[in-house]
Amino acid sequence: MLQQVVGTCLMTRDLDSLWMLGDPAEVVPQLPPAAVYHLSRVAEYEDRQLLVLHAAVEQIQCCWDMDTWNRDRFDPAGADGWLARIVELPDEAWLEKIHGLLLDGFGLHLLSRVVIFNLKMEAEHPEDTAYYTTPDEYFELQP
Repeated sequence: MLQQVVGTCLMTRDLDSLWMLGDPAEVVPQLPPAAVYHLSRVAEYEDRQLLVLHAAVEQIQCCWDMDTWNRDRFDPAGADGWLARIVELPDEAWLEKIHGLLLDGFGLHLLSRVVIFNLKMEAEHPEDTAYYTTPDEYFELQP
């Protein structure tokens, strides 16, 4: 039955029939990760936020992977979209989702957006740019 409802939602581009199955906190985790991904692509903003809020970390990881990888190449634009969705969540949900993502994809996203200087090895680096120094003061990250 769940598979039929997902199919209906994808065809109609409307998640109302999914929400009629019950509490989203119980329904969404039962969905296959690929279904969460495809539903998030057709859902309106509020429905997409409900999906992301109640999705298990494994489901979010699937969505992240589908939008951030093109064969063997990392696509930072796909990561931007998922990070924006995750950051909009309430604090506890945001932390759960971020901590659950695999570090390799998160690291690749960071590398695509900043330049990292090793302050102990590189004598010269641009000083006129906004930066973040890591707590150990070994690295500086600049956009």
